[in-house]
Amino acid sequence: VYRLNARADVSEHRHRWLSMRPLVQLKQDVEFNASLGGIIDVLKIAASVQLRQLQAREPLSKEFLAHLQDCLSMLHPDQVQHPFLREREDLPACVVVITSEEGFAGELNTLLVNAALDAWDAARGDTLVVLGERGASSLEELNVPFVRFPGVTEAIEPAEVDRLKRYLIREYLLGRWGKILVVYARFLNVSSQRVEQETVLPQRLAGGSVRMPEPPLIAPSQTQVIEGLINRSLSYLLHQIFWQSKLSECAARLMRLEASSQELSRINQQLALQYAKHLHALADKAIREISASRAPRSAARRRRSDSA
Repeated sequence: VYRLNARADVSEHRHRWLSMRPLVQLKQDVEFNASLGGIIDVLKIAASVQLRQLQAREPLSKEFLAHLQDCLSMLHPDQVQHPFLREREDLPACVVVITSEEGFAGELNTLLVNAALDAWDAARGDTLVVLGERGASSLEELNVPFVRFPGVTEAIEPAEVDRLKRYLIREYLLGRWGKILVVYARFLNVSSQRVEQETVLPQRLAGGSVRMPEPPLIAPSQTQVIEGLINRSLSYLLHQIFWQSKLSECAARLMRLEASSQELSRINQQLALQYAKHLHALADKAIREISASRAPRSAARRRRSDSA
């Protein structure tokens, strides 16, 4: 009898251990999600601090381009046949797309790559230039040829702008391209960014407010002065585009992390409910088993006392 009871106890303990496995797994999932939620909170704080720092250092004056137009208008650029000022439609184009180096940007990188591919015409011989590891990885998966550049850093150093600018100007003046357009994300607010295309070369002059009746005395030459002004204008435009792209990246990352945090909270609520149900079910089962095991023993004791 004792041997049979021992076997029954072993079987009962094994059954209890098997029934506890889901509970243990649920507890591990809850603890893991709690740690993951802490990591997401830290990333959200870092993204919001980075976004605020970028917003606080808006580059250069917004009036720079207006002053540049005034300077160009005094040079009568309409009388100069320079490739910086006219589009050569018989040549291929260059499409530059600015993506992020890091993840957690939601669909922003996908939208940027798709917009660049829409503007890129392989049959015409267009060149695709990609800044950022995320965009480069997407194009490698699609087997699309492209020229790789490092992504935009948080500091947006002048050397980053100059590196891209020198490459674009050199290839453009060599007659490889007739137009250069940049695909990037414009920052509207924290929850909204817009993918835009901007033609940086050739530059279309809106006409400045300063006009001179006669061409002024220019040294060393009118062409060289125009090239210098357009060079400055291109640096400004690229710097603004880099800044807008970085703002959009930080905002998209912040919103993506917030969505992940909300989804994780929803999952944690479900896990906590399942954990509580399993815990209550095991407690009820243990109470029933204890009550059921005591009933026969109590009856046996009563019979022994009656027979005595």
